[in-house]
Amino acid sequence: MLTENKLEVADITEGILKPQTSPQKQTKGFFTSIRNKATAVAVAIGVIPVLVISGITYFLASREIENKVLIRFGRDVLGIENIVEEFIFERNADIQAVAQVAKILRERNLSPQEQTRVMAEYSSAYGVYNSLAVIDRSGKTLVKVGSARDNFKGVSYFEQAIATRKPVIAEPKISDVTKKAELHFAAPILDGSEVIGAVRTRLEVATLEKKFADYATRSRAGYEYILFDKNGLIFLSNDEDLIGKNVEEHIPGVTKAHQARKPTTFTGIQDPVHGYIVGAYTPLQSETLPDLGWGIIANVPESVAFSGLYRIRLLMITVSLAVTVLVAVLAIYLADRAVKPVLQATEAVKLIGEGNLDTRLPVLGEDELAVLGQNINTLAAQLNDLLEDQKQEA
Repeated sequence: MLTENKLEVADITEGILKPQTSPQKQTKGFFTSIRNKATAVAVAIGVIPVLVISGITYFLASREIENKVLIRFGRDVLGIENIVEEFIFERNADIQAVAQVAKILRERNLSPQEQTRVMAEYSSAYGVYNSLAVIDRSGKTLVKVGSARDNFKGVSYFEQAIATRKPVIAEPKISDVTKKAELHFAAPILDGSEVIGAVRTRLEVATLEKKFADYATRSRAGYEYILFDKNGLIFLSNDEDLIGKNVEEHIPGVTKAHQARKPTTFTGIQDPVHGYIVGAYTPLQSETLPDLGWGIIANVPESVAFSGLYRIRLLMITVSLAVTVLVAVLAIYLADRAVKPVLQATEAVKLIGEGNLDTRLPVLGEDELAVLGQNINTLAAQLNDLLEDQKQEA
């Protein structure tokens, strides 16, 4: 008795095409898929260079802009220094000229009233002084234009002018009346080698501010300039609230630079009003004046100084994001196109293993994937022929 032997496709392909699976369903991770792996690699290859180049470009641009800003502020403080030096030099020359006039008036034995009239004309001609006084050697005021004390005995700049026989530029002083800084200049009146008295002029430091027209117009954008004395007292600024305050409280760390008497630029310093600022400092140094110990600062909030950089950063972020998205989409598309033949081949092998021997892969080109497709198609055809032969023998 003949027995009918039926061979199923699963029997023929068992151990050859049928994948070995565990009884329990396994959870697949993201990177277990070749499509996901290829996509991730393609996106990384496309996006990372874009981000790196954008970062390097922004870094270089920020350094360049920061350097230009600091150079500009370095030039600003030097410009202010030149203005201050010229102004003080002229006032120092004025006081010596006034001393010569006082000597001539004394020699002519003019009355106090007549001397006062002449000195008033001189003061008016200069246009910067609010007080002028002629003082005898003992300190008694002989002539005065504007308000002045009756006796200068014990006043430091008067005593210094008498003792040194040289002009004196006094430390800036905040007026108890006007609450504004004032400057006093004194010079001895010499009769030959004998000191017979002294002259004193006084002006508001705010007079100097008229010389800063170019810098004052920038104050609307947060621009700030500061002059302070050897003790750190701020005596001139376009921010009137700073007058009379210590510069170290406003700009921490500047005292150290001032003590070194070396020009410097700074960023990232935080002041109580404007937050982080950028600017420059220079000492007032002159070959034609005594060392007054003054310091000059120009600064502006970083948000103003680097506004151009912030716009560049926003533009670069926008462009980088757009390019990144475009590159990522293109990478995903290309990765999908690249792995699609492999996935088709995998699916075809799976179908063949399940008995669908009519499964065929489209074969395009002559690369390795095309050869793989041809081999799978050939294998499927051979299995189909083998199955038919087995059916006929049975």
